[in-house]
Amino acid sequence: MIKIICNIPFVNKKQVFSFFLPFFLLILFITFIFYHHYKDLKIHFEKDGEEILTLLSKSIAIEMKEWTNNPDSEQLLQNVLFSMDFNNIISDRKEIIYIAMVGENGERTPIAVISPQNQKKEINYIDSLADQTKPIYNKALTLHEIHHSSIYKLKKGYYISSFSPIEDEDGRLVGIIGMDTKISDQILLFKKIVIQMVLFIFLTYIMIFLFIRKWLNKILRPISQMMVGLNELSVGNFDVKMEVNEHSELKGLMKNFNEVVDNLASLFYRLTNTAKELGTISKDFQLSTMEEALTQMDNIVEFMKMNRELQKAEKMNAVGQLAASVAHEIRNPMTVVKGFLQIFYAKEHMSEEERTYIKLMIEEMNRAETIINDYLSLAKPDVEQSQKIDGADLANKVIDLMHSYAMMGKGIHFKKNIQQVYIEANNNELKQVLINILKNAIEALKNGGTITINLYPTNEYGVFEIEDTGIGMTEAEVNRLGTAFYSLKEKGTGMGLMVCYQMVEQMRGRIEVQSEKGKGTIFKIYIPLSQ
Repeated sequence: MIKIICNIPFVNKKQVFSFFLPFFLLILFITFIFYHHYKDLKIHFEKDGEEILTLLSKSIAIEMKEWTNNPDSEQLLQNVLFSMDFNNIISDRKEIIYIAMVGENGERTPIAVISPQNQKKEINYIDSLADQTKPIYNKALTLHEIHHSSIYKLKKGYYISSFSPIEDEDGRLVGIIGMDTKISDQILLFKKIVIQMVLFIFLTYIMIFLFIRKWLNKILRPISQMMVGLNELSVGNFDVKMEVNEHSELKGLMKNFNEVVDNLASLFYRLTNTAKELGTISKDFQLSTMEEALTQMDNIVEFMKMNRELQKAEKMNAVGQLAASVAHEIRNPMTVVKGFLQIFYAKEHMSEEERTYIKLMIEEMNRAETIINDYLSLAKPDVEQSQKIDGADLANKVIDLMHSYAMMGKGIHFKKNIQQVYIEANNNELKQVLINILKNAIEALKNGGTITINLYPTNEYGVFEIEDTGIGMTEAEVNRLGTAFYSLKEKGTGMGLMVCYQMVEQMRGRIEVQSEKGKGTIFKIYIPLSQ
């Protein structure tokens, strides 16, 4: 049964659930209401029976006072049955009356049964009651209390039985009286109402179900088709299309699904061709599943990453070779020119104007020499081995060295928060990196500001953090940092930062930059901790 239910289509499951759940809840609610009505009906008949039996018991007890000769129980029963007051009370009653008397020695008379027949009262005597009423008779006789039976069916009718003890003025039990109330008409009417109500609810829900079924089919059929389409997409079938119904509430969803299918088909086609061109798959292979597509995307990303690294290495090699050849060819004549300029500058007979020109030429020759040294740094091999360095000591020395350079500007202040960190690096190269980045930070503070130097350890690295409140950079400018011939300075070549990036990479570290235009820049230099 459970397997059959699980195999029902999604749309039909929703329809069945939407129909039977409220129907079941409503049936429970109606059952609860009718149960209480049934209880009220039973209580009503019990109260009626209790009133009649109480009245009869009192009538019999009053008449017993007049029977002073203390007749025996059988005579007492006869006196009761033929007394005028008793017959007046039961004259218009249609219930079956039971009465039995109990003598002083506990002897019971046969039970007199008074039943209406053709508007006449017939009296019969029996020794035992029916199975439905006998337990109630015994309870009333034993407990000296009124007791009622539950509603029971006898032959073609429904009855409820009640028994009450008869006590004399001293409270002694002298008899028992009971009655069977026929309630067939009320029970049949009750059943008729229940059946009519259930049929009405059922027919109403059938109509509601048909309406809901039509509405849910309209709403959920596209969703069911979409689920089938998704299953097809998962196995690489991109020919799935949904018919767009202009009158459907899900028209937009259908169009979006078709667009997604078209985009996926285009993506798989382009991804397959790219993978074939890169050689990650064979020429006759066709991507069909998401898992294959994701695998090929990872392969392509890895290929592109390796290709960028290779291009970068080739660029660095080319720049290094170019730098070495050019620097060596230019350095010798520049040294000669610089030497003669220094000689001319030392002569005393020169005018101030000539001396100013020679000084300017010497400064430009020094700048050109600095550029050549940067180029040579790209080409020279890293012959010096890494060693354990006290990062705090190195940072303090660099700050002291750059403090005098910062004083050339206006309103530049240093802040530092340096922890004791031991790192594994090339001392001279790391010092050069810190000096270059601090120099750039100072030059970015055109109108003064604050430079903050922090040093702290992380899990694997010691981090030199240099923060300035200068002009800042855009995201595009940050992404181009460290590339050859790119500089934000008016006379810069970009070689300084390029050398810094290369040196840090050789030390198995990295440089991260955070910047915001007009607010400042943060350089974080990660250097491996000493083991």
